[in-house]
Amino acid sequence: MSQQEYPSPFAEFAKKPDLGFSVRVSGLHAGRKSFDRSKSLSARAASDFSARVALSGLLRGMGGSAAAHDEGQQWLAERGLALRPRGAPLGVCILTADFWGLKSAGGTATAYHLLAQALGGAPNIHVTFLGVTKRANECQEGARIHSHSPDHVTFACLEAQHFQPEVVETFPYEQLSHAVLAWLQQNLGRCDVVHAHEWGGVFVDAITANAYRQLKPGLRFVVESHGGHFWSTQGQAQRPLDVVGSEKPVWRLAFFSRLEERKGLKLFVEAVATLDHASLDSRFEVHFVGAESRIDMLPSGDWIRERTASWSFPVHIRVNAERGEALDILSQPGTMLVLCSLVDNMPYVVAEAAVKGIPFIMFDVGGVVEMVDYKMHGDVVIPEPSMPALREKLIGVLRTGTIKTVQLSERIVTGRAQWLRWHDHFASVLSRQMEQEDVALHVAVARASRRAVQMVRIAPHQSALELWEAVCGDGAVSDPDLPLLLLPEEYALLDPQAAPEELSELLLVSTARDNGVGALVFGAQMPSGKHAFPTGPTWILYSGNEQQCTELVPMLLQRGTFCEAYVAQARVFRTYSSWVLAMLLSKAGLRTHTFPRTLFQLANHTSEGLDCIPDKPPVERQISFGSASSTLGDAEEVMNSLHLAPFPRPLASLVDDYPPEQGHKGWLVGFVSGPNASDFRQMAWHVGEGGEGFWGCPDQSMPYPAMHHMLLHPCRAPGSNTCCGSASASFTMRFQSFAAAPRGMLIMAYEVWPICGDGLDLEIRHTVAGTGASMQLHWQAVNPDAAHDRPQRQKVEFRVPLHTGDMVDFMVHPRSSMDCDGVYIVDMQIWRNEGGLRTHEARRLRRSS
Repeated sequence: MSQQEYPSPFAEFAKKPDLGFSVRVSGLHAGRKSFDRSKSLSARAASDFSARVALSGLLRGMGGSAAAHDEGQQWLAERGLALRPRGAPLGVCILTADFWGLKSAGGTATAYHLLAQALGGAPNIHVTFLGVTKRANECQEGARIHSHSPDHVTFACLEAQHFQPEVVETFPYEQLSHAVLAWLQQNLGRCDVVHAHEWGGVFVDAITANAYRQLKPGLRFVVESHGGHFWSTQGQAQRPLDVVGSEKPVWRLAFFSRLEERKGLKLFVEAVATLDHASLDSRFEVHFVGAESRIDMLPSGDWIRERTASWSFPVHIRVNAERGEALDILSQPGTMLVLCSLVDNMPYVVAEAAVKGIPFIMFDVGGVVEMVDYKMHGDVVIPEPSMPALREKLIGVLRTGTIKTVQLSERIVTGRAQWLRWHDHFASVLSRQMEQEDVALHVAVARASRRAVQMVRIAPHQSALELWEAVCGDGAVSDPDLPLLLLPEEYALLDPQAAPEELSELLLVSTARDNGVGALVFGAQMPSGKHAFPTGPTWILYSGNEQQCTELVPMLLQRGTFCEAYVAQARVFRTYSSWVLAMLLSKAGLRTHTFPRTLFQLANHTSEGLDCIPDKPPVERQISFGSASSTLGDAEEVMNSLHLAPFPRPLASLVDDYPPEQGHKGWLVGFVSGPNASDFRQMAWHVGEGGEGFWGCPDQSMPYPAMHHMLLHPCRAPGSNTCCGSASASFTMRFQSFAAAPRGMLIMAYEVWPICGDGLDLEIRHTVAGTGASMQLHWQAVNPDAAHDRPQRQKVEFRVPLHTGDMVDFMVHPRSSMDCDGVYIVDMQIWRNEGGLRTHEARRLRRSS
């Protein structure tokens, strides 16, 4: 393939001058509202969003038809792109921050060093190896190490241009992550497959851009987390697989690993110290070989000298030895390698020792046991990673004086062939399939012709309820798929002409790929000129120090998603904030994700002080945990705000949402004195003794009807009007739906103690908003049962199609003689259809269907 650079398809798409779009701007300011004010930003107006465009259907419909092929070719030609010709060499890019290779024997570095050698030796693969670091001198040293690689391997380094513009290091490696993406965008002609060892966020931006198909058709990432085991035998002197391990003498022990506690150094020292020194071979000695670290606040070399000073046999300490010297030490006759790491993946030293015939014993941790033939060499494995188990194994080996060398498992020694076969299959089969899928996706997005974005300006201390009513009220959700951009006043679009189209297309790709992302946030250019990218859990724009930040950030999501996720808390969180919206989306099974592109400019920071901490939500920074619990309603909210408990929750729960005021989360407390639910009148909240409160008549001299915590009492007073001004009153707990739940479920559990009076009747009714049509869902007559003196507990469930404004009434009707009759509510819950949760399994089932 030629060294062609592939610009972003979406970026090119956004620059076409003949494509129109519109921006629907909404302003929210104190004292006035101006909603749905459309302003044309192009000579040509594009078609409006169609309701619920089924991109998946478009993709299926494209299939392999000639028309679809022609559209795809046209799409590529318009952007100056071309698919990889059949038979052309496969471009493989290996990106890693661990690139020292065999010099330091790190698992990741060794894996990729040998992966590059193996792939570069194939005639139909061209490899580019990127050493990911900010320090140019280190990268150049890495290039020297790789200078003996095959001809088809090119070593590359990040350059100063890739770190421009300067990015605020909100979290470690964020600058590197953006630099890697910048390098990849310039070198896409080299890359058909990208290998990345992701462990610290270095490659998240490149992976995100490719997940949204922003780089080039057919490009795929292979994200790995293994050590060097697949390539451990490459370049070494191979032995026949049918050779059984040979017996070797042992009178010398060697600890070879980083000299730190997690590698088992303390356990090794303790185990050797407890050996019976008098019974050891006269030649017995111990070697410590590894990289310097610190133990108990001392350099590890000094710590070892202190602990071994009283040993009666020779002790050799070699800190930071070159690899060649270390291998010479381990290869001495009589040496047994002791691998007692408490945590490990698949260490390269296991594979190298097996290949070189160096005997060893090892703890059963991580994946080390998968590297050896356990049936044949189970005696070298110590099942329990503890000092007594290690001591017992050492005593046994030193008593016999011999141990067998180990053979690697067949899966390990065939790793090279496996990877070569995989890349050959990708080049000949998978690559073309994925290119066609990506082109089909882009054509389907273009067919959808969505160019409109509803842009809502967020004022400082924006009322959450007012925001929701502006976006979602009065039938505004008629187009739930419309992209909604929540844009705080201190931000402006860098390119107001191209951005709306780009934003809408990103949401279309997200919808088509069903990736579970509910909202996107983007980078912003700050007053200092630096670029900053918000991230979880706070989603603030961090300036790089704790003195300045911006609490609100622009967020892009579908209008329907916002309306469904945000409304339940609109009365609890009185002002809008980005982190609360992200938290509520997570409760609905949707993620908020940072897209690695700067689309906005920040005029000024909104927070000045010592409270700008990227990983602490505002509520945690400003108030205590106990106060946060009271403010947010319950402990679950606090846990969710800290991203510690992303568990599902009903749309409404009377227990969790106990209403201290009318309308709180949709709950209304009242009574009906006539035959119809339309006669509903609200009760008043009264503060009782000790700060407790209850719901009752406005005139407190009338004790019933009432609600004390979860106890509901109706009222019957023949001959008087003491039931809130009437002779009879049915207690009514009403839920007025603030969201659509077409497949909702009502679950109620309650207890009745009918041991006084002549009983009562329970009724549940559903009233459709705007029509007045009311339907009885449940009726139960509860009669006295004093003989048994136990409560009658009931649980009822109904499938109830709910829409915004619908009402569900739970009514307790008195009979002719009401004494202490009442109902205790265990809970009343309204659930959305849980089958709609966006889990990986749900998405898989939807795709398969």
